[in-house]
Amino acid sequence: MTTVLGILDLEFPVLETARLRLRQLVQEDADALFRLFASEELMRYYGRHPMAALEEAGEMIERHLLLFEELRGIRWGIELKENGQLIGTAGFHAWVHPYQRAEIGYELDQAYQGKGLAKEALTAAIDYAFSTMGINRIGALVYPENENSARLLERLDFELEGLLKQYALFRDRYQDLNMYALLKEQWVKRNV
Repeated sequence: MTTVLGILDLEFPVLETARLRLRQLVQEDADALFRLFASEELMRYYGRHPMAALEEAGEMIERHLLLFEELRGIRWGIELKENGQLIGTAGFHAWVHPYQRAEIGYELDQAYQGKGLAKEALTAAIDYAFSTMGINRIGALVYPENENSARLLERLDFELEGLLKQYALFRDRYQDLNMYALLKEQWVKRNV
């Protein structure tokens, strides 16, 4: 079994798929990241208000780097291989080593939704989590009205476990969230 100690000395992992490269976010990504996170449409289900200033994107990049350095999670930039354009992010947070679990999060520029790119990126991230990070359970918290995200998770074999009433204070109101989960054994069976 791979443990957290097995990845302590690794550099930030780069994952490749047919169309995508998942890589570390760097300060040069701030403009592209700002465009994503300044979108009201994209932030509607993110649990925060849209970014108002470019500096917020730079701060987010620093937080993601710290998340990885402290082994509390990992967040990749999703880049198109054909032109190097950053079109979203995906990764894990709330990584609890003793319980071998983490939560997944992701967002994709609206212009690239509906093309299978999110599924492609998440498949690579999930493979990495189960094979290298020592994770056994991946959770996902989703707004009940975010039907696109729910369908994506279900296509990846996540199961709806239930509704968490007023689970979080997002955008100045208490928000119900659906809890989805995927276990390593489910993923292994699916990919045999």
